[in-house]
Amino acid sequence: MGHDPLFQLGGTDDVRIHLCVYHARFPQVQRSAIEHQLDQAFNRRRPEAVYAVPDIRHAIDAHPEPHHLFVVLASPVCEVGRDWDADWAVAEPSSMRALIQLAGRVQRHRRKLDDRPNLLILDTNLRHFKGERGPDGQPGPVFLRPGFEQWRAPVGHPFRLLAHHLSKLMAPEEYTTVSALPRMVSRPLADLKPQYRLVDLEHARMQDRMLPAVDEVGGRTLRREPNAATAWRHSQAALTGMLQQRQPFRDDSQPSVMLAFLPDDEEEQLLLHRVEEERGRRGQTLYVEVDQSLRHDMDVPLGACISAWGEHDLIGLLIEQSDYLNLPLRRCAEKLATISAPKSDQGWWYHPWLGLTR
Repeated sequence: MGHDPLFQLGGTDDVRIHLCVYHARFPQVQRSAIEHQLDQAFNRRRPEAVYAVPDIRHAIDAHPEPHHLFVVLASPVCEVGRDWDADWAVAEPSSMRALIQLAGRVQRHRRKLDDRPNLLILDTNLRHFKGERGPDGQPGPVFLRPGFEQWRAPVGHPFRLLAHHLSKLMAPEEYTTVSALPRMVSRPLADLKPQYRLVDLEHARMQDRMLPAVDEVGGRTLRREPNAATAWRHSQAALTGMLQQRQPFRDDSQPSVMLAFLPDDEEEQLLLHRVEEERGRRGQTLYVEVDQSLRHDMDVPLGACISAWGEHDLIGLLIEQSDYLNLPLRRCAEKLATISAPKSDQGWWYHPWLGLTR
């Protein structure tokens, strides 16, 4: 990530790019500060008010370029629960549902009609170019997390797409004007072609998880495993926890670990700790310092005319919250500086405005 060309492209002598990175893998207090900044900037109910937002005003005044471009590089976390109004968006595709959600963040408040496109959808996603292989040794699925392709299934399965270019998977009316209609109105089940159409894949997967027994999907007889959703028809189903165990809500099979950034004895720097539950003492938490060789701090060289939009120094945020909550700094960090991260024997990369990654 330290040599990602995105951060080296930069603007021009006339354009300054201000970049903010937003995803789920920031400590809570840092993520909250980023969300607050973006919520202010993307409140466009009074369009001119954005220039009075302190972070925006400071960024413009601090640089001489006549044009300023404020860009958010975000994971799918930006698509849900954020009342934002952006001028335009560039989407890396994963599912029709995600495209609809992102389109809902463009011109959300102002409802301004434009004679030019304001949502660019890439023809495929970055995962496609990695050339990953599936369990059968064939080219693997790429529309995953979020997405509806089935990972552990061979090529030819109804839930594996036969192409990964939207020009082959979507009809023009589905992308020239993005709306929720393709997700709301499904073709008849027998007419679905989930191997050939992105929208049909989503409908077929949802019906597979919600409907019982056997159905004809895409001209094939699909015999489903028993699913928890159909069992809710039985009045006594809620008396046990078996349904939730069988089909967890927002199931994540990726092993994870809870980490915390805690201050050292001098309260001058933050050290990475692993959060564990003390054996034999339910509810008691242990903070085990992670070997510092497993924490890799990134150095990201920025290109010309590109700047970080907002500098959310973690220890500064913790000191501020510590004073506000009247808590010792370490206790404040235990509450507000934890983060769920993918498990890794090689450690994690961290950067104050890029967050944490394996």
